[in-house]
Amino acid sequence: MPAHLLGNIADNFAIKPEWRDAQEGAPDQSPEQLIWRDIDPTALGRRQTRVDADGLWFSPTQVGFSEAAQTYPDSMDGVPDPLDLMTVTDPSGTPWPVLVSRPAWEEPLAPEVEVARPPRRRIWLEIDAYVVRTEQVAMVAEWAKGKDWFGRWMPTPPDMHNVLLGSLPDDPAWDVTADDMQDWWGHAATKPAADLSLCAVRYAGTGTSRDESGADEARGYVPSRELASVLAIADGKDFVYSDSKGVAVWDPSVRAGGPATLMMRRDLATRVADAGLTLFWAVLIGNERNSDGIPPDDYRCVNASGSYVLDGNRIKLIDASAHRDSPGPTVETHLTWQPKSEA
Repeated sequence: MPAHLLGNIADNFAIKPEWRDAQEGAPDQSPEQLIWRDIDPTALGRRQTRVDADGLWFSPTQVGFSEAAQTYPDSMDGVPDPLDLMTVTDPSGTPWPVLVSRPAWEEPLAPEVEVARPPRRRIWLEIDAYVVRTEQVAMVAEWAKGKDWFGRWMPTPPDMHNVLLGSLPDDPAWDVTADDMQDWWGHAATKPAADLSLCAVRYAGTGTSRDESGADEARGYVPSRELASVLAIADGKDFVYSDSKGVAVWDPSVRAGGPATLMMRRDLATRVADAGLTLFWAVLIGNERNSDGIPPDDYRCVNASGSYVLDGNRIKLIDASAHRDSPGPTVETHLTWQPKSEA
C-alpha cells in the first residue's frame, strides 16, 4: 500500500482500540499501533524448562508435605514465612528485596498415583510491592491493619502483550501501565487515601502463538515506569536493568526457570528514600487440597494475608492474619499465625 495512502488514512481515521482500552478510537501516534507481532527481536532470553534440583537462590524455600497432606489443611503449618521469600541473597552475598513473586509448591505424587488425578495439596504465595510516599506510609500502614487480601482485590502488575521488551520505558505502547492502580475489583471504596503505584509490569510476550523460534516465549516481570524513574535505570536487556554499580533490578527466572520474580538490589532502598518514597507489600497465601470439579461440602482451605513496609533498610511486618474457610467461601475459623516481624 502506498505510503501517502497510509498517511491519508491515519490523518482521517482513528485507530481501532485494543480490548483493554476504551471503546473510543485512539489517535494515530506511532506505526507501532498498527503492528501485531509474532516475534519480539528485543527479547532473546528463553526460560529454562528444568530447574536445578538444589533449588533457586531467588526463591529458596522448599516445602515438605507430610502425611497430613491427605487431609484438608487446618493451620499454617508447613507454609513458608513470607519474609524468607521477600528478602533473598544471591551467591555472591548481595541481598535483594523481592518486589513481585508467585511461588507455589505441589504435593509430589508417584506417577501411578498422579495418573488417577487424586486430590493434591498446594501452597502458594502472591507477593506484590507498591511505591508509596514517605509521608503517607503511616496512613497506609494503619489502613492495612486487619485487611484480608483474599479475592485478589488489590491491583496487581498488568500483563503487556505485543510491545517490544527493549522499548521500555519510552515507547508510547507502555502508556497503558501509567494508570496501573485502577483495578480494585469491587473494593475501590476501601482503598487508602494515598498515592500507591505498582512496582512492576508483567511482559507477557507477543500475545500470539505464531512464533516458531523457540518452544516458549520469554515472559517475566519488568520495573514500572515510576520505579525505573526513581532508580534512574533504563535500557534494560532481557529483563535485566542496570545502574553504575551493576545489575539494579531484574527477573532472574527468565533464564534460570522457577517462579517469575522481580527484585531490587538492597542498597537502592536509599535511592528510594532520597526520592521521598518507600515500599509497601501485600502478601496473599493459600494452603489448599484441591481436586477436579466442584469442591465437596466438606472442602476446607486456609488463606492468609500479610502487610509489610520498607523501614530504612529493613522490611517490617505491619499485620498478619489467617483463617480456615469452607465453600462459599466463608470464614470458618480464625487461626493463630505469627510470621517473622522483620528481615
